[in-house]
Amino acid sequence: MGRALRKELALRTGRLMFITHPNNQNSLQEQLEGYVKGGGRLLQVRLKGVPKEELRRVVDRIVGVMDDLGGSVIVNDNWEVALATNAWGVHIGQKDGDPIKVRKLIGDNMVLGVTVNTVQQLLALKDAPIDYVGLGPFRFTRTKENLASILGLEGIRQAVTEARDAGVTHPIFVIGGVESIDVRPLLSLGVHGVAVSGSIASATDPAFATQKFLESIEKILR
Repeated sequence: MGRALRKELALRTGRLMFITHPNNQNSLQEQLEGYVKGGGRLLQVRLKGVPKEELRRVVDRIVGVMDDLGGSVIVNDNWEVALATNAWGVHIGQKDGDPIKVRKLIGDNMVLGVTVNTVQQLLALKDAPIDYVGLGPFRFTRTKENLASILGLEGIRQAVTEARDAGVTHPIFVIGGVESIDVRPLLSLGVHGVAVSGSIASATDPAFATQKFLESIEKILR
């Protein structure tokens, strides 16, 4: 399958994105193996404070594995590493660069996602050359430093409603402390999917945790 077609299909069908997170419960390899075993295929590699060359080596290995499985790898923050490893995409935060400039640097075939924490930030991206947004934080999470204001279900509802009324069509992934029991109420608001870190990365059984998320998603999409 060509990468351009995979990009289109993954954006349309990928409702669960796993974001790696270093912790004492599971190594990075255990997280990835569990996620893939549980059926996950959309992966964001987030490794803060890792030297660029080491990050490149790690991502290069992961991209190779996920390509063989038909999966898709997004690199958090570092578009240069994403390009060097032929990753599927790159994800940037509000302070990590201008989406328009990043798009010019990575070209048209790579997926570009952006974190937003407010309705205003979401509306500002209406015509931006991006593929999806990560909206949050939904609730408190220890996997993210310098956490923005918690949105909660009502905050997500307001942001999605205002964005859609304003003509924002980007797929929205809700991020920040999302658990499997949150999938139904969140997808009922019209968001595209959920981006999950701690609930899988720190789970006793990452594969089982992944399965629970995917089952919850499948139930509401039936």
